[in-house]
Amino acid sequence: MNTSGTRSKFVVLSPNNESYYFKTSLKKIVDGKVVKEFPSEFWSEIVAYQLGAMLKLPVLRYDIAAYKNVLGCISKNMAKDDEEITEGVRIIANVMPSFPVDPDYKQKHFLDLVQKSLARIGISKFKRIAIEMLLFDCIIGNTDRHSENWALIKKNKTLLKLDDAITRKLSFIEFLELLINKELRNEWLEFRRNRRLFFAYFNREFNLTREETIRLIHDNTYEFAPFFDNGSSLGREISEDRLQVMLQDNSRSFEKYFSNGCPDIRVSERKTTFNDTIVYLLENYPEECAHFLSNHLNRYNKEKFTRIVNNIDCSLPPTGFESYRLSELRKRLIVKIIDSRITHIYNNIPI
Repeated sequence: MNTSGTRSKFVVLSPNNESYYFKTSLKKIVDGKVVKEFPSEFWSEIVAYQLGAMLKLPVLRYDIAAYKNVLGCISKNMAKDDEEITEGVRIIANVMPSFPVDPDYKQKHFLDLVQKSLARIGISKFKRIAIEMLLFDCIIGNTDRHSENWALIKKNKTLLKLDDAITRKLSFIEFLELLINKELRNEWLEFRRNRRLFFAYFNREFNLTREETIRLIHDNTYEFAPFFDNGSSLGREISEDRLQVMLQDNSRSFEKYFSNGCPDIRVSERKTTFNDTIVYLLENYPEECAHFLSNHLNRYNKEKFTRIVNNIDCSLPPTGFESYRLSELRKRLIVKIIDSRITHIYNNIPI
């Protein structure tokens, strides 16, 4: 059996030498026959970004792009030259070293484990952002937020020389400015060799404990990466011939789709549907969900979102790409999925 296909993804450089990722929709070919194809998948990336922008969520931007005779989407590299992406699997390995090599690791991608891993970093807001990422996945129906599809961005800027800090009696603000802005990679080993001296300095000069010092460093060296790889969502696997039935009032087909999907990040030992995950989060993370509702979800406007979806494919390249347009029925389904899921959230807010 000869198998090929899946998604095409590669790096391209802009005229000013910035790196971008171009990717197409999933297409799997076995023995010369297409056995799995989701033509609208790259559109899901673009629509997910547009929804995220409306809600003011940190979703990676994807735009329409063409390579030769293939249409797909393009996104700018999330990391700058002095930064590196640390995927979730590596973060989890800090608290569960066996996770990356466990054959059943996908079944162990629990929200609680994600939270413990982020807590090790020491930045409190990451807990909230992880909840918001999972809520966003539930809204769009993203089934593929595995541990390599979320990440932190680490700034590879290391600490200034300890003797320099001590000799100059830097103020707290001055030290922070150097910590954030100065490129001193060669001094990292000095920090490691003089760790005890370093923590003693912070305790003496700023009255910070070891834990507070670590938190200070991490707060200025890590940020949560934008939510990326959102394409396994928005009904991309639903074929065109099923759309009309899915859009009927009280459609059993739509209800089955709406009720059965599951996120990759689990909130319990068993697989939990998007709808049940939403209820769990509302009940168990009330503060994070309240922040999500008041700062993000209340920005949703169905009429505006419908206009965005209806015009999402208006900027195709001039010729040869008409077949890539989204059908009117698929656009209506995308709006129905989003609006139904957001309604589900509001209907399940604990009284």
